[in-house]
Amino acid sequence: MLGRAVLLAAGTLLISGVATAQTTMTPTTTAKAEAPPQSRAETRLPVAQAEPDPLTPSEVQGPPPAAPPAIAPASETATTPTPAAAATPSPVASPDSAAGAAPAVATPDPVVLQIRDALAGQRSRENAADAADRRALSAFYAADGAAVHWTDTQGFTPLAASLMSEIAKADDWGLKASAFTLPSLPAGPLGATARADAEIKLGLAILKYGRHARGGRVDPLSLSKMYDRKPQVYEPGSLIKAATASREPDRYLRGLHPRHAGFRNLQKALVATRAATAGPASSPPTTETEAPTTAKSARGKSKAKQSAPSSRAETIMRIVANMERWRWMPDDLGSFHVWNNVPEQTTTVLKDGKSVFSERIVVGKPDTATPNFSANMQFVIFQPEWGVPPGIKNNEIGPLLRRASADNGGWFGGNGRTPSTVLARHGLRVSVGNRVVDPDSVNWSSVDINRFNFIQPSGPTNVLGVVKFRFPNKHDVYMHDTPQKHLFNASTRAFSHGCMRVRDPVRFAEVLLAHDKGWSPERVRGMVPRGGHITLTTQIPVHNVYFTAIADEDGKLRTLGDLYGADSRVASALEGRSIAVASRGQPPSAEPAAGGRVAQRVKGEHKASRGTTTAAASNPFAGLFGN
Repeated sequence: MLGRAVLLAAGTLLISGVATAQTTMTPTTTAKAEAPPQSRAETRLPVAQAEPDPLTPSEVQGPPPAAPPAIAPASETATTPTPAAAATPSPVASPDSAAGAAPAVATPDPVVLQIRDALAGQRSRENAADAADRRALSAFYAADGAAVHWTDTQGFTPLAASLMSEIAKADDWGLKASAFTLPSLPAGPLGATARADAEIKLGLAILKYGRHARGGRVDPLSLSKMYDRKPQVYEPGSLIKAATASREPDRYLRGLHPRHAGFRNLQKALVATRAATAGPASSPPTTETEAPTTAKSARGKSKAKQSAPSSRAETIMRIVANMERWRWMPDDLGSFHVWNNVPEQTTTVLKDGKSVFSERIVVGKPDTATPNFSANMQFVIFQPEWGVPPGIKNNEIGPLLRRASADNGGWFGGNGRTPSTVLARHGLRVSVGNRVVDPDSVNWSSVDINRFNFIQPSGPTNVLGVVKFRFPNKHDVYMHDTPQKHLFNASTRAFSHGCMRVRDPVRFAEVLLAHDKGWSPERVRGMVPRGGHITLTTQIPVHNVYFTAIADEDGKLRTLGDLYGADSRVASALEGRSIAVASRGQPPSAEPAAGGRVAQRVKGEHKASRGTTTAAASNPFAGLFGN
């Protein structure tokens, strides 16, 4: 009981410093040293504070991507004139033009002149995104040969009517139709001023719709440091050109939404949920009806009370929030990739859209949340060593060593402990550069502890277990084994400091290395006792995601508990007011859906990879600093 009390007390002290522990190999461990560090870009850190992995790719601040070009319908032939050519008026030659002389410049359409004049004025109350759209539209109509696209002297063209009909259905796509100002025209013949106003309003609506469809409504990082995502919003000049060149502009707008099956299935669920009950949906709830499920409740310290099913409006807000998170994802996830859904607490390896491996994982606690980002896996490390990161050095190791010197161990109950016995209990060695240091020879009260390297060697009590999966990123988050196998028995597994622990890491390694190197399972298992650092030939995308609502191809919805209360933050940002979405949801399934080994669990499987649970129980670092 005393040991358990010590663990709980230490856990209380460890919030800010432990974060996600990085593996910093010292020169004394060259046999297992990882690739040399590169320059570190200055970046913002997520909830779980840690120094970035030194191999983190530099962030490139480039221009926004160009919108995809319009694709003609399949029924059109190659001889069909392009919309741009059809819409652009031919230059009108002067009557006295001589043969061979340069043709006279055509007189711009009066409507185009009106558009140019109207767009020239500044709008003091526009936000930056709306102002950028207006500048792009101004440049579009200022170009030589600019033409009117959406109106004629009798009213809107059929293409304009289809566009406005599509924008009016924005709610079906998780957007808000009320966010777009659509034009109207009086009956009868139209003058240049009315037509110019309609052209401008529809052009700006197109650009805004395109921005919102691509995830440009909110900056994910402004909601939480947990969201390290940058939506790929298209450059507005290229977008307006593509939309006006399309023979099916309504279809073009629909194509701007994410094409991932996960998004499209949620869109079906959204439409079905709205149609499920007659009458308009009630306003989204403004008060939380249930607190988020926490790691504490998962361990049985307290139980979440039963609550009523979510209201229809609440379900709609949850679907919309998850659709928005899909808009932040990369367009190309990779034909072979790792998918870590934090609320589901499951890792899945997908090949061509099919699961080939799925397994339980432990994820970050609410106060050290696993961040949401994508990175490429580059290394699989067997028998890894663990380097204590700076936060733990300063906040935990330093005080322990000072107390051990001052009062014979103090924090661990005395018994004449010295710095060397304290470190030995945790399996740590200390060095400066290449030189191993006797901890009892150091005056820990007067030295800078950051000068010293603290390394936990590989072995059955190492907090990283027998294999680590490294995908360099600025959060220094990775996946790894753990000696604490009992944690995987919990339905809610938010126990870590940001990294993800995998229940069957050796099988995970088998799947990855079979894909990358064609290795057999036997060869991979043979690496476990030997140890080794494997550099992948082809980098494998790893996506750490946060989806609390998942739908199948028929739009049938499944919800998961909102571990970090993220749905309310996203919903509030989208609604422009405080919205609370209850954290309730179906618990994670008892076993992964497909692809994993489910017959041999926790006890006995891959014994070489497991270490011993009893040995792990004697090492407080396994629980306190296990990333």
